Amino acid sequence: MVEKYIVEPNTHLDVSVNGYYHQYFIGFNRPGNPDFINILKNDNNSYSLPELIEAQNKVVDIVIEDLPLVKEEEQLENCLVVIVPRAKTLESYNPEQLMFKEAIKIALSKLDGFEDGTDCIVRIKDSQTTHILPGYSMHVVFPGLTLNTCQIDEEKIKGREIILIDDLYTKNINMHEDCIQALLSLGAKRVVLYTIGYSKDDKYDLYKSRY
Repeated sequence: MVEKYIVEPNTHLDVSVNGYYHQYFIGFNRPGNPDFINILKNDNNSYSLPELIEAQNKVVDIVIEDLPLVKEEEQLENCLVVIVPRAKTLESYNPEQLMFKEAIKIALSKLDGFEDGTDCIVRIKDSQTTHILPGYSMHVVFPGLTLNTCQIDEEKIKGREIILIDDLYTKNINMHEDCIQALLSLGAKRVVLYTIGYSKDDKYDLYKSRY
């Protein structure tokens, strides 16, 4: 089951877009929290392969359940599914830290009416290096971050209806707003955001652990 909300325009996003999430994220190890999100991120390489596979399977099952609901609600036709990239270049991670992306690929292979665009946005510059600017902290996403640090397949996204996917949305972090705006600026027809978790409190945001 998915919950709907509005991603509101701000300094990073020119227009409002619809967002969807599967469940609230309230903090690791708290009762009812989707801890598998943290496990699958595996920032410190501290989880075993069986633990990672279990977490990955949960994401696969959720995405298979939720994406058709989002597609129906938004009346999307053969939409392109794109993933928000991790904060550093691919070379900075090992395969066991990229299993969320693989989970989305597995889910898409089992669904009809969705095109796999999970390689459309590739981080080519560590985003942390772009934060060393006057007035910005290491954890602030400044407008244009995505365009500054990523290679985006313009031909593939131009004119397309896109579902942008990530593990967690947190209001006021602006990472997703910036990524949505990048896609729209490069010609996407429409972008809908879908995340597994939704947090109202940025102290639980996993973006801060991506470095």
